[in-house]
Amino acid sequence: MVGVLPALLALALIRHLNDLQKSLEQAAVTDPLTGLPNRRSFFGQATSALPDPGGVLMMLDADPFKLANDSYGHGAGDQCLIQIANLLRTHLRSGDVVARLGGEEFGVLLVGARREDARAIGERLVKGVHLDLDGLPAPHIVTMSIGATCTSGFDNVAQLLSVADTALYDTKKAGRARVVFAANTISKGQTTAINPREVA
Repeated sequence: MVGVLPALLALALIRHLNDLQKSLEQAAVTDPLTGLPNRRSFFGQATSALPDPGGVLMMLDADPFKLANDSYGHGAGDQCLIQIANLLRTHLRSGDVVARLGGEEFGVLLVGARREDARAIGERLVKGVHLDLDGLPAPHIVTMSIGATCTSGFDNVAQLLSVADTALYDTKKAGRARVVFAANTISKGQTTAINPREVA
């Protein structure tokens, strides 16, 4: 019996250290505000999913997020980001990859999705969220701009994000709160966005 207690304590300590390690590993790949995976996690998950045939990668940017953040304070900005994360959880499918890439930018990989499926999902997401918080004079609408690209032929997440980011820039120029698909080609490993781009 004398040796039982130290053995039990040692097992408890090992279990505690294992739990602590898992918590630290989870924290390293999770955005602390929204609870979504972070940029690092997105690259890992999206890279693993890319061999699947088909799919669409989207970059989403909240607008006018800066106005809400600057006008009503960081608390309103934080609540906006949390609501956007919930919006994404609501409209994305099981198996899709989603993350907060940084600031008010989010990334989504619709695994195996056809272009028309992605457009339908995107058109729901662009409606954004309504902030109705204490201290706001009126509900504030934050819409989403989306740049999208089909993943066929790509095996590099950084290339996909670059193409989607260019399409996102076009979305902003076209008036925001819409989906723009980039027409892209690959030549010797290089990805180039070409015109014309289709605006939803």
